[in-house]
Amino acid sequence: MPSKLVTLVLRKNKFRLGIQTALGSCYQLQKLDISLNGFVGPFLSSWLSLPSIKYLDIAGNKLTGLLYKNMTCNSELAFVNLSSNLLSGDFPTCLKRDSNSRVVLYSGNCLVNEDQKQHPSYLCHNEALAVRIPPPSEEKHRRTYGKHVVASSAVGGIVGAIAVVGLAFMAAKKFYSEHTTKTPQTR
Repeated sequence: MPSKLVTLVLRKNKFRLGIQTALGSCYQLQKLDISLNGFVGPFLSSWLSLPSIKYLDIAGNKLTGLLYKNMTCNSELAFVNLSSNLLSGDFPTCLKRDSNSRVVLYSGNCLVNEDQKQHPSYLCHNEALAVRIPPPSEEKHRRTYGKHVVASSAVGGIVGAIAVVGLAFMAAKKFYSEHTTKTPQTR
């Protein structure tokens, strides 16, 4: 990993492996956005205190780790999104909003706090990694998809039945037209 890296944006890909620990030594890194992937493994708390970091977004992964109240953060960190991971422990004091200039999001973890919605702590232990909790929006999509499948199947069945009846009618008409004897007309 180049040590002079300033910006790394890997947002909304389908990465599923762990994160390089070398990212913790990119001292010129100002923006790190690895959100909305499937990264697994430990959250490197050193990311919060990188000397140049101003923007950190790790939301929507499966990063684990124990956070502590007394962790250190870069004072110039303006945006932090830790949401929807498997982080547990105490919410770091250094991330609490001292001013209106810092945005901090952390819902969907197992952190001890009163501010944003958190999962029960047992869901963030390593044993829970084998279980996937679908977000409510995905569950709604799944139900809507099921209704579409049923409706499409019903329409397909009706169209198929009409086609079979139409073919049978055409076959019968052809059969009767070929086998009827034409009688000559008498005057």
